[in-house]
Amino acid sequence: MSALPDDEVQKLLESYREVDKSNGKKTVVGSVYDDEYMKIRRRQEYMTRTTFIEKGDKPVRQAPFYMMLRDSDVYEDGILDWYSETDCIKIPVEEFNMDTVSFTYGDQCQTCNPARYEEFLTGKFRPNIFTFKEIVEVINERGWIPFVGTSDWSKPWYIEAQVWSDDEFINKYRNL
Repeated sequence: MSALPDDEVQKLLESYREVDKSNGKKTVVGSVYDDEYMKIRRRQEYMTRTTFIEKGDKPVRQAPFYMMLRDSDVYEDGILDWYSETDCIKIPVEEFNMDTVSFTYGDQCQTCNPARYEEFLTGKFRPNIFTFKEIVEVINERGWIPFVGTSDWSKPWYIEAQVWSDDEFINKYRNL
């Protein structure tokens, strides 16, 4: 959504809200975030991208594709239950140019939002932006985040990947 112009984003958010009203299902994006959501998200993405560049990496896009780095299918069933009309595409890590992928130990928007630091268990692993090499070190030291099926955002429950490129392999998966 971040790559869309403001008017298109607002139409999209409104369409999610309409879907919520008509089918009674909770759609996290439409029902939780207000009209200020995109301002906050874009600010967080800018901060993440800037930090990633400072580490010497080379993002191409202004707004990332969001993915998860995971080690089991537990996430697929658990997280997809939060959203209606979802699917999962598995892309091997080897297909990515790691100079264009940043990671957060938890959701990027919650992890990086300075207005909410006090709500989270901050410390060595949050609210950092990691390169691939760094996130592997965190996983080796701390292990994979176990999926516990909670909406307690103060505790990370997945490792998020922010893909900052339009590599051809993304297009290969885009229309599946």
